[in-house]
Amino acid sequence: MIKSIKSGYLDKFDKDLDKLVKSKSSFKVISSGLTRKIVFNDNDETYKRVYFGTSRKDILPGVYLVNAVRKDVDDYIQKEGQIPMSLYKPKLILYNYKRISDAIATGPKIIHAIDINACYFTTAFNLGYITQKTYDKAWDKRKEYKLGLLASIGSLNKHELIEEFKEGEIEDTRMNWEFKNRYSPFYWEVINYVAKVMMEIAHALGDDFYMWLTDCVYLEKGKQHVIEKILNKHGYAYKSFVIEFEAMTERKITWYDFKSREQKIIHHNIMLGYHEKYTPFIETKYE
Repeated sequence: MIKSIKSGYLDKFDKDLDKLVKSKSSFKVISSGLTRKIVFNDNDETYKRVYFGTSRKDILPGVYLVNAVRKDVDDYIQKEGQIPMSLYKPKLILYNYKRISDAIATGPKIIHAIDINACYFTTAFNLGYITQKTYDKAWDKRKEYKLGLLASIGSLNKHELIEEFKEGEIEDTRMNWEFKNRYSPFYWEVINYVAKVMMEIAHALGDDFYMWLTDCVYLEKGKQHVIEKILNKHGYAYKSFVIEFEAMTERKITWYDFKSREQKIIHHNIMLGYHEKYTPFIETKYE
């Protein structure tokens, strides 16, 4: 059994790594984002020193959910005896360029938006990947833990780099494919499910659809009931607000968000333009 020890921030990791190299120790470094782990043996015991971030500001509210979700996924695999495998890696962004252009040309025009609460986390729960207990704890503090909820699902698709040190020298560097192949499929199953909801909504709205960004749909006034029916069917909670499109160029779309009271900008991709035959489900080789 590996004993895990919280060992400080990344500056401490740099110092500890330097000491281990100079002492010609043998150990393993696992790196991902702002996390570093040093794994080593001492007196027949295996230890893992964990370092994260540069200060307390890097610690996300609800970050404990990362490990809670991963444990639930492990339990799911043990119970079901299989790991899902998605063929697609869809983008959760979609624009109806003609309708956006029309709204700007005839403006000012109020556009309605419906945002799904804790979309990815709720989807993982609905798919049976996380438990009721984990979900309830997170849901009760979903506003406070917003970034932690996002990280808990996003971390399933993280890339870990492993560096093997022998007597202070790097002997091998490789990707942690064991981690990637075990958890990443669950992330992509969540994304695929949300993409299906995105397309169901876009087709249901037709010309009343303006755009979809991550977990939020922008639509014609008076069509909210169409979306609410679909979201209720999929077990989502949601909230509404309004915006006004201001400008669109070859590279970006600008609008004013009346909820946050600020202008927002996104750099768009013309390949993500909605039409009746559009599909985000393009088969890719799983890596």
